Amino acid sequence: MERVVITGLGLISPLGVDLKSSWENCVAGKSGVGTITHFDTSDFKIKIAAQVADSFDEMVAKNIKKRVRKQMTRSVQMSFLATKMAVEDSGIEFSEENADRYGIAVGASGTDYPSEDMADTTVFDSSRIVKSMSNAFPAWLSLHYRLTGPSFTVGTACSSAGYGMALAFDQIALGLCDAMITGGACAPILPEFIAGFGDIQAMSERDADPAEASCPFDLKRDGFVMGEGAGMMILESEKSARARGAHIYAELRRPALLGEAYNIVSPGVDGVGMARCMDTALKQAEINASQVDYINAHGTSTPLNDLYEARAIKKTFGQYAKKLAVSSTKSMTGHCLAAAGGIEAVLSCMVIEDGVIPPTINLFEQDPDIDLDLVPLEARQESVKVVLSNSFAFGGHNSVVPFMKYE
Repeated sequence: MERVVITGLGLISPLGVDLKSSWENCVAGKSGVGTITHFDTSDFKIKIAAQVADSFDEMVAKNIKKRVRKQMTRSVQMSFLATKMAVEDSGIEFSEENADRYGIAVGASGTDYPSEDMADTTVFDSSRIVKSMSNAFPAWLSLHYRLTGPSFTVGTACSSAGYGMALAFDQIALGLCDAMITGGACAPILPEFIAGFGDIQAMSERDADPAEASCPFDLKRDGFVMGEGAGMMILESEKSARARGAHIYAELRRPALLGEAYNIVSPGVDGVGMARCMDTALKQAEINASQVDYINAHGTSTPLNDLYEARAIKKTFGQYAKKLAVSSTKSMTGHCLAAAGGIEAVLSCMVIEDGVIPPTINLFEQDPDIDLDLVPLEARQESVKVVLSNSFAFGGHNSVVPFMKYE
C-alpha cells in the first residue's frame, strides 16, 4: 500500500477568502458569524449565518472566465477557486501523458441552484441543467486541469468531505492514482435551507449578538449557525511527492466511514456510533488512543450532538480523554454542512504544520456534563503529531479522518 500525504491546501471560509487569512483568524479566535445579507430575512426567524466575505465575488470575476462562471453555482465556484489555491500551493504539474493517474473526489451534498429558478419557465437559461448537476464539482475541475482519472461527487450531508477523502485515499493507496484533488464545498445560505433547518429547530435563533451564537459545548448552546465555504487539498503518493521535492503538510491515514442506522436526523444515544467510528479510525490508522494529540470535533453547538460526541470521546479514549485537546472550529466558521469536513481537514493539517491548536470560542460556561479539555477561548501552542477530524452527519453517515505528522 502506498503512503498518502497532503501537499497542497486551499481554503475559502467565513474567516477569510484564502488559507492565510482563514488560518490567522481561526488562531486569533475570531467569529465569522453575522447577519445574513444573501437574502431578505424579514420573514425568517433565523437571521444569522457565517457568510464568506463579499471579496469572494471579486475573486470569481478575476479568476473564472465569464462564460464558465455563468454556468457555475456559488458552491462550485468555491470548490474551483479553493482547488486552484491548493494546486498552486502544492506546485504539482498535471502531465497530459499521465492524465489518467490524477483524479478528483469532492464532498458536496447536492446543488445550491434554487429550485424555483430551475422551474422558472419565464426565463431562458441554457445553463440551468449544468448548474443543477451534482457532479458539476469534479466535472469543471477535470475539464480545467484536463484530468482523466476517476472523478466523484460524494454526498453524505455533513460528512461528505470525509467520505470523499476516503475515496481519494483508496485510489492512491491502491496504486491506481498518483494524486487526487479532494475536499468539500457547500453554499447553503439560501432561503430554503435556512427555513428548513429552522423548522426542525436545529439552528440557533440567538441573533442579538451573532458572533456569540455558535457556542459548542457551552450551556447556552441552542443550535448550529449555518456557514459556507470550501476546503480542498492535494493528496499525493509519498513516492510522487518525494520525487518532486514537494512540501508535505501531513500524512493521511484511511478515514473511518460507518453508518449508525438509528435516526434520519438525530445522533445515536450516548454517541455509541460516534465512538465506534473513532475506534475504527484508530484501528485503521494503526495508532493507539494515547498517541492522539488533538480532536477537531464535529461540535455543532446543538444540545444533543455536543453531549453525545463528548460521551463518545470518553468511550473511545477512556481515562486519556481528559488529557486530549478537543476543540470545535465551528464556533468560528459555523456549520458549513458538506464543506465542513473539508474546511476542518485543512485546519487540521495547519495544526500539525504550525503547532497551534485553535480554540473553542464562546465557551463562557462549559456544560458540566462535558468535562473535556475544550481549549476554551484562546489558541494553544503545542506540538501536535496526530489529529482526528470528526464529521457526524444527518442520516447517520459518520466519518473520522486521521492526520499524522509526516516522518
